[in-house]
Amino acid sequence: NKKYLGLLSLGLVSVALAATTATLLPTAEGTYLQWTPKSGSTHYTMVDETSCNGTTDYVATTVTGNRNSYQVSLSSIPDGATITNIAVTPCASKNKSSGSSVMNVFYRLNGANSADQGYYSLTGTTPVALATTNFSSLSIVKASSTALQVGAVYTSGTGGARLSRVATVITYTPTAPNAPSNLIANVFGTS
Repeated sequence: NKKYLGLLSLGLVSVALAATTATLLPTAEGTYLQWTPKSGSTHYTMVDETSCNGTTDYVATTVTGNRNSYQVSLSSIPDGATITNIAVTPCASKNKSSGSSVMNVFYRLNGANSADQGYYSLTGTTPVALATTNFSSLSIVKASSTALQVGAVYTSGTGGARLSRVATVITYTPTAPNAPSNLIANVFGTS
């Protein structure tokens, strides 16, 4: 006597939903250190506050084209996840009361800069929270060696730029778990 087992289909559905990090603040100096810290010589500690602190700490420049960048820890994103969006939110103002100023933000991934974006027209000399710039439609697979920096560039004008905080939130899709290859063999036995 043989036993026959009919199996029409067995479907396993894995759905990977997008996730976001908490607000990430600078953890170390970046590649570019062309702006001047308000005090001391460490740049990232001038822009790593949890809130936009105005004139307490900041970095500043009056030289068009100057950049500053800061390392951001990606430890909260699992290796193998796909980064789809990098959102950068600056807290900035002009550095001088007269003149106009335009500042952009950028990210630097594994040694390569993104395009400069944001085109912030700066006002006043007390930094304020500005709109978030989203670098979207990305497809970056995060590895243990992936290195991310975020930063700002003084693009144009005569009023200079002051940056007192830069924060980022990263959207990513975790890798979908693999279905066990021996699932059917473990479910059904033979006699």
